[in-house]
Amino acid sequence: MAPKYDRGELAEPLESSAIDRLHRHSGFMLRRAVQRSTSTFAEHCKPVTTTQYGALVILSERDGISQKELGDLLFLDRTTTAVAVSKLDEKGLIIRRRDKADARRMVLSLSKAGTLAVPKLNRRALEAQDILLENLTDAEKVTLDKLLCKLVGQP
Repeated sequence: MAPKYDRGELAEPLESSAIDRLHRHSGFMLRRAVQRSTSTFAEHCKPVTTTQYGALVILSERDGISQKELGDLLFLDRTTTAVAVSKLDEKGLIIRRRDKADARRMVLSLSKAGTLAVPKLNRRALEAQDILLENLTDAEKVTLDKLLCKLVGQP
């Protein structure tokens, strides 16, 4: 049975159990939102994940950056970045090559297929975002964006 909520601004269940409190916990709600976001994105942008999409978008603007630079721009650790890069390479969407100035360094670029995929993926990602946020008013979308930026310390 769904909990009954007070109509106040910070709706708290009138009959509050541990499960009700868990379901209203900010971290729990954020995890559920990420699950919904990831699922909606996957439906629209297969076979590329959100992380892989982010890498493609960055490489479309920053051709020839290192894997470390890519990871930094995506706020990812080395292992997660390496997995994303390997998957994109396997899919033929990026090219890895030795840096001419420093043979120890690998640089990344979009392949022709990757370059063609980015505009299509951009459209699909926007469609996924529209579906994800369809229950919010325009004002709520702006507020959500501001709050998420504040939460992650981004201006």
